[in-house]
Amino acid sequence: LVAVAPKSIIDPYNELIKNAGFLPKVLELESIASSRALIPDLKTEKPTLIINLGATQISFIIFSNEAPRFSTSINTPFRNHLTYYISEHMKISMEEAENVKRLAGLDKTKYEGEVFKALEPILKSLVTQIRDFADYYSSHAQHEHASKAKIAKIILCGGDANLTGIAPHLSEILKIPVELGNPWVNILPSPLKESPLMPYEKSLAFTSCLGIAIRGITK
Repeated sequence: LVAVAPKSIIDPYNELIKNAGFLPKVLELESIASSRALIPDLKTEKPTLIINLGATQISFIIFSNEAPRFSTSINTPFRNHLTYYISEHMKISMEEAENVKRLAGLDKTKYEGEVFKALEPILKSLVTQIRDFADYYSSHAQHEHASKAKIAKIILCGGDANLTGIAPHLSEILKIPVELGNPWVNILPSPLKESPLMPYEKSLAFTSCLGIAIRGITK
């Protein structure tokens, strides 16, 4: 597998690592690192869609058989958008909105359903993006599958994958199984999902880091 990236992106990372007194050995794509952290033994029989709901962007990664097949990202700060929409809808500060988001998530019984109403436009947009991405992959994947490839499962990671209720909400709308990822699946023995130094919820934000760490100890 060969990957390329613009020197304008790579060079600053190289310089930073060297200035810190380290020798850069390998720079890896997020799609590869995240897949290594989330896909058990790096093997799937059917296409799996990994969605990283990050602070600065949303990444979409299709993993099938033994490798990432397609990936893209959109520069949408998912976390900040959620907080902003709650703040605007409920007329509260960003700090209060962040706390409300954490307490209520998508639970329609909390705050008289106002948090869910605030987040509904973002969720609809996310669903549209998922469908568009999945449809594009399905129509361009005949080289790998005898017929059009359909996403069999969606795995969520990133800090805002912790938004209460987001997995079942997406699953109900998309009619596809959606689950929170386990970035420890290839590190800790089953069924463990966290270490004493990093709770499970926090580890979702470090999925790519854990994937890179696995490469470091296995290569």
